[in-house]
Amino acid sequence: MSEQIASAGMPDEQKPVSGSKAQGYVWDMKTILWSMPQPILVLGSGFLVATMVYFKWMNYRDYALLMILLPTPILIIAERLWAKRQDWILMSTAIEN
Repeated sequence: MSEQIASAGMPDEQKPVSGSKAQGYVWDMKTILWSMPQPILVLGSGFLVATMVYFKWMNYRDYALLMILLPTPILIIAERLWAKRQDWILMSTAIEN
């Protein structure tokens, strides 16, 4: 029952795979590419911080501050450029209210 509710309104290719279908699910190239950025960024950032601290490249506190402040403007710009759904787009009037 909960599986039917969770996948209500989803196209067939986005519905969760269960049962014997889950074992035979083959990822296409698009799915693989969309699943790569997060692990690369997380593992790469951890490796970068470790090497920065070990080799004393720069102050790691400055890097932490940069990593805290930098994603917000990047995400706002990316949302403006690549938003696909109209209901996801942030409008300045919604922010002001």
